[in-house]
Formats: sequence, C-alpha cells, structure tokens
Amino acid sequence: MILDSYEDKMLMAFVQKKKKFEWYKKIFYVYDNKGKSGTFSCMSFWATIAGPFYLFYRKAYLYGVIYCILIFAISSSEILDKISFDIYPLIYMLNGIILPHLIYQKYKKSKEKIEKKIKEEDRRIKAMQKLGGVSNIMLIIGIIFNVLLPLLIIAAKINKL
Repeated sequence: MILDSYEDKMLMAFVQKKKKFEWYKKIFYVYDNKGKSGTFSCMSFWATIAGPFYLFYRKAYLYGVIYCILIFAISSSEILDKISFDIYPLIYMLNGIILPHLIYQKYKKSKEKIEKKIKEEDRRIKAMQKLGGVSNIMLIIGIIFNVLLPLLIIAAKINKL
C-alpha cells in the first residue's frame, strides 16, 4: 500500500491495520464533510456487538471508561426495571453508530495535539503510532466478556423465575 499524502500516513499510523485503513478513511471523510448527518452511513458491525470493548480495543480508554460508567449507572438505577429488554437491540445499534464517531474524535484530538507539539512529519507519524493502533489484550477480554455476559443474563433470568 502506497500512502502518498501526509493525511493518509497519519491515518494509517493511527489505524495500523491495512484491511481497516480504507474503511476508516471513508468514514472519517464522511464525518469531516457531512458532520452528524453522515453518521448513520458509518455504522460499524464490531462496535455494534462489542460496545465498550470496541473503544478499549481501539485504545480510546477514556471514552470506554465513560461508556462503562454510563451503562453501569443506567443499569443499576430503576430505569431498566421500567423498560423492557426490547430496548437492547436499539442500544446495540446505537453502539454501531456512535462509537466509531468517538474513535474519529480521538483521532482528531490526537492529531491536533501532535501537530501542535511536533513539527517534523516523520516524528508526527511515529507519535501517532504510539497513540493509535489496537490493544490485542482488550480484544481477548472483549471476546470473553461478550460470550459470558449473555450467559450470565440468561442465568439471572432463569433464577428469577
């Protein structure tokens, strides 16, 4: 893969996955040019099923922690007692729409921070490689969690009966 422009090099340094580069380039282009109106066309299957682990996998740790706190606060309140489990597909769908946008926000903030501090292009790209990429440990934890969580929910429902 030949990366001609500085922008492509920075994005590849952030994504660090050749297979995903074009997808991220496309959705970041949509976010840059269409704003929130293009959000629905940028749904991610992996964000849909992985939820906060998608954020942790993409090293967006702060967003992942905030997401977990928010979900914990909602699930420990009486709000969930009043709504049915029919809302869960909607929550998962929103994950697929919103979470890639948070990765975009992380990229833009990281790029801005790097460009303010570093003037040389090659050093900027190396700095972006450190801030971007993926966490394979979080991938494994996410897979385990996403297999165990439905089993725990089913067991809890059976015990309530």
